[in-house]
Amino acid sequence: MTLLSPGGPEEWGREIRGWLLGRLGKGTTAGAAPATEAVLENRALAWWIFEGKWHRYLDGPLAARTMEAEREARRLDAVLSPEWRVEDSPAAETDWVRTALNQPMEPGPRFVVRASSSGLTDAERQALRGWRRYTAHLWRTYTAALGVPAGAPARLPWDRDEPGEPTLRELQRWAQAARRSRWPLLREVVAESLRAAVEPESIDRLPLPGAREAVFELLCVVRILDALAGPSRVLRILGNGDKLNGVRLAGLTCDLQGGPAGKSLSDEDLGVACVRALERHGVNVPNRYDALVTFEGPRAGFSGILLEAKSGAQSFTDTVYQLKSYRAALRKTHPGAFLIWGVVEGGGDRKKVFDPDALRRAAMEREEAEDLWLFTSEDEIRGALEATLLVAGAPRTPGMHAAYMEGEPALTRGEAGPYTAGWIERS
Repeated sequence: MTLLSPGGPEEWGREIRGWLLGRLGKGTTAGAAPATEAVLENRALAWWIFEGKWHRYLDGPLAARTMEAEREARRLDAVLSPEWRVEDSPAAETDWVRTALNQPMEPGPRFVVRASSSGLTDAERQALRGWRRYTAHLWRTYTAALGVPAGAPARLPWDRDEPGEPTLRELQRWAQAARRSRWPLLREVVAESLRAAVEPESIDRLPLPGAREAVFELLCVVRILDALAGPSRVLRILGNGDKLNGVRLAGLTCDLQGGPAGKSLSDEDLGVACVRALERHGVNVPNRYDALVTFEGPRAGFSGILLEAKSGAQSFTDTVYQLKSYRAALRKTHPGAFLIWGVVEGGGDRKKVFDPDALRRAAMEREEAEDLWLFTSEDEIRGALEATLLVAGAPRTPGMHAAYMEGEPALTRGEAGPYTAGWIERS
């Protein structure tokens, strides 16, 4: 009997977007919708500001257009700024506070107004300079955790090593001044960058799959990464603007729907006779895995995780041949020990219940370079990672995924090791 998970693709989509980006606002949709309002939390904020947000004025993300942004910022900074003066009548920009304070000393109505509007106002200049300090500091932190994206500078051109952690009130004031500016750099780049830090942002460049089975695969990936890296790590989303190709966290990379680089199959996994027969008869084998997680260094004796996830009426039997084929194709490029993992929605047609103690014994008894195979449901992912010692045990709370998605305080989770980990990298 096939067991289907409650909730389905819509609820899965909310959990996926919630983990990748932040807590979703109420009343929003997630599924395959191209745009979703979300409160960007620390995990995705830097990625969105520098890489995920496509600025029409710059014709690209900020990380790839830093020199263009710096040239325009310097040009604006050098333009003659207007000065205040006292006039007999109010103008478009009047300082009413200074006018009121100045009034008792004047014989008649006199107004403090701008003499010219050729340059930046005081508020605009503060917003531009504050934005430069803030983004420079954020970039240093972001690249220290995940490295410098392809085609981007190691340091932003405007980085002067100034303190760059403003208060929320300062960010809001700068965002408001930039949004009202007549200068495109401030209105379209500075304001949009700051907006992501102070209010829900429209996530319009994070495509999620629409098919039920594809959403389920991504759900399993998100739950694995959540357990490995924790809910507060910064990330980099990999893709080409139209497709989500993977996720980069400090210490690990997760490739989605990829294919082995090599064409030759390892006879260690399929057997010499089988490999020769496949080559002799030109038979194709499955070559696009659901997810491949690779660690920068061994973790609990493993070099990574190879995942095949099935939803609906599919069974664990469907995962075995595919996983063996993928492992055979990856053996030469990824020789270390891997978790070879089949996940079936609701536990599928498995004859036994999940036994973490048996899995823990298997992990401890295996040979050093030996892969470990396991088969679980999507709700047993964290327990399996704890049993294989990839994740330290933590108090378990029923419905922890639902609680997390509702924006409740983060539940206690085990640390996965000294890995702190947040552009679309365009190919």
